[in-house]
Amino acid sequence: MFGLEVVRLTGLGAGTVYPILRRLERAGWLEARLEQREEEAPSDARPPRVYYRIDPKSLRGVQSRVAEHDAKRRATDSSVRGLKPVEGTW
Repeated sequence: MFGLEVVRLTGLGAGTVYPILRRLERAGWLEARLEQREEEAPSDARPPRVYYRIDPKSLRGVQSRVAEHDAKRRATDSSVRGLKPVEGTW
């Protein structure tokens, strides 16, 4: 999948998506490959695309981290919902 596809699928801005993709690549979770213009899109007037790929081993790690994050968020959300405001603090 190339970067603009990720932007379109997530609904996030390019200024959000591309830095995340670069960080994930540096962390070794994604592989990036620059499009070979002559072979893949010789007639396009656009810059070459960067294609991103996640291997199955990394995908399992990502899924595990996302599940951990979701569990922590749910625990925090339920804790915050149980709080009562203290009068006169603001």
